Amino acid sequence: MMRRIMSCRRAWDLIVVILIVVLVSLLLSYRMGTAVTSSHSSNLGEIKNLKHREVVQDRLGKRHENLAQEESVSPLTKKLIEVEQRLLKSLGQLQRLAVAHGRRSNGVSANKRSLIERDLPSYERALKKQEFLLDVRFNISKTRQKTTDDYKRDSAWMLSLYLNGSSDSYPSSGTLKPGQKVNRIAGIESMLASRSGFCRTMRDLRSITAAETSLSPLCFSLPRENVEFLQYLTNNESNDVRWLFRRANCRIELFNEVDRTTINKLSSTVDVLVEQYVSNPLLVFGKPVSLCAYVLVTSTKPLRAFLHKDSVLHFRYDFTKAFMKIPNRVWSFKQFQQYIAHNFGKPVFNKVLQDLESIIVKALLVSDSLLPTELSGKENFFQLFSFDIIFTSTFRPVILGVDGQPMFETVPGSSAEHQNLSVLDDMLSLLFLEESVATATEKLLRKAGDTVGINDIECHTHQEMCFTDIDLVYILNTKRQSAHKGGFRMIYPNVDGLNYSSLLEQLYSQQMAAWTGPSSVDRHRVITKLMTIAAEFEENSDVSPENLKTDITYAVSIDANDIHCSYDPATMPYMSSLNIYPRISISPTFDRLVTEYYASVDYDLVLLEVWATAESCLCDARVDDKLGPSRPTNYSLGIEDNKISFHIVDTAHSEPWIINTYTLHIYRKTIYEDSPPFVPSHAHEVCSLVQDCEMNIWPSKPCGLQKTALLDWGQSLRQAASLPLCGNDHSPGHWLVPCRSCDQQKSCNWQVARWQQYTCRHEIMTRLELKRCMMGKKILFVGDSTSRGIMHYLIEQVNGTLLDWDKTHSIKVYNHLNGGATAISFAYYPQFWLPTSKRPSFDHAFEQLFKESVPLRNSHDTVVVVGGVQWLAPSHLSLLRSSLKRLGLEKIRVIVKTLGAGFHQPVDGIKSLSLSDQRKLYRRNMEVISFAENHGMVVVDTFNITIPRYKDFQEGKCACHFHKVSG
Repeated sequence: MMRRIMSCRRAWDLIVVILIVVLVSLLLSYRMGTAVTSSHSSNLGEIKNLKHREVVQDRLGKRHENLAQEESVSPLTKKLIEVEQRLLKSLGQLQRLAVAHGRRSNGVSANKRSLIERDLPSYERALKKQEFLLDVRFNISKTRQKTTDDYKRDSAWMLSLYLNGSSDSYPSSGTLKPGQKVNRIAGIESMLASRSGFCRTMRDLRSITAAETSLSPLCFSLPRENVEFLQYLTNNESNDVRWLFRRANCRIELFNEVDRTTINKLSSTVDVLVEQYVSNPLLVFGKPVSLCAYVLVTSTKPLRAFLHKDSVLHFRYDFTKAFMKIPNRVWSFKQFQQYIAHNFGKPVFNKVLQDLESIIVKALLVSDSLLPTELSGKENFFQLFSFDIIFTSTFRPVILGVDGQPMFETVPGSSAEHQNLSVLDDMLSLLFLEESVATATEKLLRKAGDTVGINDIECHTHQEMCFTDIDLVYILNTKRQSAHKGGFRMIYPNVDGLNYSSLLEQLYSQQMAAWTGPSSVDRHRVITKLMTIAAEFEENSDVSPENLKTDITYAVSIDANDIHCSYDPATMPYMSSLNIYPRISISPTFDRLVTEYYASVDYDLVLLEVWATAESCLCDARVDDKLGPSRPTNYSLGIEDNKISFHIVDTAHSEPWIINTYTLHIYRKTIYEDSPPFVPSHAHEVCSLVQDCEMNIWPSKPCGLQKTALLDWGQSLRQAASLPLCGNDHSPGHWLVPCRSCDQQKSCNWQVARWQQYTCRHEIMTRLELKRCMMGKKILFVGDSTSRGIMHYLIEQVNGTLLDWDKTHSIKVYNHLNGGATAISFAYYPQFWLPTSKRPSFDHAFEQLFKESVPLRNSHDTVVVVGGVQWLAPSHLSLLRSSLKRLGLEKIRVIVKTLGAGFHQPVDGIKSLSLSDQRKLYRRNMEVISFAENHGMVVVDTFNITIPRYKDFQEGKCACHFHKVSG
């Protein structure tokens, strides 16, 4: 029997009681809820401490010294350590500083200025994540007198970025220190990254070897190359070739026949690029496509190049619309791989990948042979390119052009920030790895046997090649970068290198490049042999395109025989398959004509992977939204009802049209549905739950159900009733539940489980007592949907019903509660859906709520409840204190609802937190509690209440709602 112990004179204590009772009640009864998510973004990290880098370098240096001093160490090992130590020592003397160059002045074209505005934010985010300082030097006068700080920075930077190909000359190799990197390779724009230069380079290649004419369409830049184009037409009159004329304004014209008059007319007023038309392009769902492939070159003479997995496939209109990109029609490279594998077989895709890498490498080898000889053996220059590639109907790749400063494309359904950071972050990690590989390289060279020699150690005429220190630096860096390439795949050098031997021999026999000595082809052959040797004993070697399968295939395999699509318009509204992993039973069984399906799953199944396929080749099946993902997608399952929609969309329009919707209803059982009825007289144990073993936040505390010393449930209730009432201070607790055995969760009677503080208790009031004590009170809630749900519960308890409610994301005021004697208001914070620059600040949100809630008494009759799922920090409470002081409300009660469980499922569209992140969240929760208690605020620790029961969330991506409005 409940004893009445609360008094209206301590009404603010009532709110604390209600908040705890509300949360526990919601976890037990699941009575109320909403589906609004909130997000929390963590800082990217602090700038790397230079002292830490000195310690790392010191450790590497001492390790090298110790190895070199050992008598058993071979001369080869000592030599490699010596070469590597020079490089790492130089790197350790540099600051982790990036200097960005460019010009935004009126003298620079709008296109070049826009490159800075487009790319600088992406580089800033990636550099911050990689713990670089960024020094932006735009529009700096060359005549300005340098200061001492300028010279220090100029000599100690690690990365130099040229973001708009400015007129500033790039630094020469002789002025750079080992370890310093510049993101431009001298001369590359003129021969590869400009359209006219690319055309000339590819034509030069045709003049040397007829075997490589299919690398790219023949092209000419007019009017500069009018003579060359006419000469070609004269010499090839019998060829049945159509020509595309591309103007700078993106206008395209297609000609079956071309003569001098046509050429002069088209190129008289504007530059024109003319290229052979690829008459048999690959069509995907009836549309031509092009691939944007990100390629990183980290060394020249000899070449080293990588291809990134995040290439992007664009659907395009035909020539009647200038081959423009179709809006919102973009695939990831994974989706392209799936399409080819399912429709034509995996061997076809493996051949596509092999040919794709081959044409990129061949284009780079040609360009590499044309670069200045002073770049030989220099590792200071790198460049990220995007190759624009189309495929013929026989899957032969063809290069249309190369961009020396690529735009980072975003696939719908993925995070734009992630897409940008994926390539840039992998690039920076690969370039600036400070790790010793001397020992591993020594093993590789040993395994090569007597094939190679080393200058200054042992070098004989019968050996294929004697490596210099420059060669050793190249091999060491190749070893280091190939082991830590992230999303990149090394395409040169690799074990397929012998496929390029013939091309290299023809390039250098024709003396396309002035190479110092005849050893370039030999060097290529020997390095290829080393890569083959490395592949034999390295588990993750780049042996063949097959090795990319783990990177580019989905987590769930799909039988290619089950995937078909049709071009019959009558099939457009239909779905051909519904896929769920892990497999669950659905009712009825799938039928293209049935659009509603039902399933029931156990309590422990909290995450499904779902996807569907459209029967028509002209449509996509997308999850939850017309712009949603059409690939396998993770979906979190809340307890009770979940609804997943699969929209069949016609993608031929700029804005996809939904033409049909299939719905999957999934009921996830609650934890108490399978619980046995509780009979107090039956033998049972009293079990304690502090944390689930799958969410082990506190490693020092036990996880899972633990048997207590309590004899039975009755003793548990009596002991709780004997505890003193809780005060204002934070009081930790645990969940108590009676079970037949604490070792068997399903034997527990969860319907009577209770949250109990260790050292005190909170009483529950009758509704009549609650209504009496809430008279004359105003309660102001500031928070997200989790706080809004608690407010709804409080309104229902005070009013006896919840007739007036909504999922407001702004301000809502309820002035006529409790017969007009109580007012409750709410302000939603943070408004995460707005751009960061437009989100109202916390103090602004509170003061807006204050204006809507006046008049307010500066006493305990006014209570502010602040908190949310994971955004709250001490800084918010500090802002609240300042606002209250400014508004003359220092004497009101402030109750802090701390953080809570959520964002633990890897679901698309939100950031999921790892176990390490959840532990960091706990530490921030303790900081919030400490600040609140030190400033006289009352704390309700919802983090400790929800974490043990984190699986009891309601439907919603964030997995953070423990309430649901029903009826």
